[in-house]
Amino acid sequence: MKKSKNILNIGLTLIALLMIFSCENRDSTDLPPSIAVYQDLLVRYQTNTKNTLAKATFRTLDKNGTRLVLKGESKILFNNKKYDKFSTIFDYFYEWKEKELIDVEFNYVKNKTISFKNKISFKEASTIEIPTSFNKVKLDGTTKLKWKGSPLQKNEEITISFHQGDKGATGGVKGVDKGNEEISIDGLFIKGMKKGKAILRLIRSKELEGIQQSDGKNNGRRTVEVEVTKEVIVE
Repeated sequence: MKKSKNILNIGLTLIALLMIFSCENRDSTDLPPSIAVYQDLLVRYQTNTKNTLAKATFRTLDKNGTRLVLKGESKILFNNKKYDKFSTIFDYFYEWKEKELIDVEFNYVKNKTISFKNKISFKEASTIEIPTSFNKVKLDGTTKLKWKGSPLQKNEEITISFHQGDKGATGGVKGVDKGNEEISIDGLFIKGMKKGKAILRLIRSKELEGIQQSDGKNNGRRTVEVEVTKEVIVE
């Protein structure tokens, strides 16, 4: 019993350390102007509610750099508006939401003389829908979901999650091979679920080609997502 507790304590310590390092950041005012900034930009279209959710985060040098808290002359504007939410806990520090499906222009102001504009539009997204006939998910892992929409492409992935009260299960399938059109909802996707109602969420992500205005050579990424949800019965 004591050994099990020690293992648990070690595991919790490792998780805490990972959270600390994953949230490492520095103020943009500490960054010399000559240092390039990597722009990570994302737009998610929540088609059930007709909402547009835009996110952005910035890193020193490249995709592996330390994330930046924009201060002083630095700022990010979404369609010329200030962000709605800021948090250093998640991958994207800055979030902005609009109650309609619209294109989003990101305006990253590095300092008084340098800024970068990039755009993500709704037409760039790959649509996805959950069929009206899909209403049940079996706990034995035999359920297959064939979505409505084009087959998965190499630069795409689909994430699936279930939410049931305060419990949830998540998983994903990457578009390594062209032509994927369905997901097998096995035990990994429904672990912890019980019989009854649950909310099924699908997110289809596509990494777009290149960044339009870059601080350095192609130093950033643009991602567009479509999110759909539906109530299902777990049995």
